[in-house]
Amino acid sequence: ELAVQLGREADISGTAAEISQRVDEWEEEVGGMPDGEHAETTADTSQDEPGAAKSNLHLSEFALIRAVRTLHIHALAADSDRVLDTVQAGDSARIPAIYVDELAGDGLIVAL
Repeated sequence: ELAVQLGREADISGTAAEISQRVDEWEEEVGGMPDGEHAETTADTSQDEPGAAKSNLHLSEFALIRAVRTLHIHALAADSDRVLDTVQAGDSARIPAIYVDELAGDGLIVAL
């Protein structure tokens, strides 16, 4: 969502730390926008949405996946809202839904 608000393509390449830094920078940029520029997106987002994390995982839809390879990605545990920096091959987790098609297409995950 942040990338869309900023008119950029979501880049999920790099280490978890690099992705986290990128998200932090985007959140800072969005925070500096006049209210009218992102009011529509924030108004549609519920604070009580299931799967919401209390960290750099901004409010978004999450999808349950099984990792084919070890992933260095911000994710949520499959059975709780515990934040994960990596998902080991064979493990299940929830990741932002916007990444599912690309990662599945690359053979890195199986959507459940």
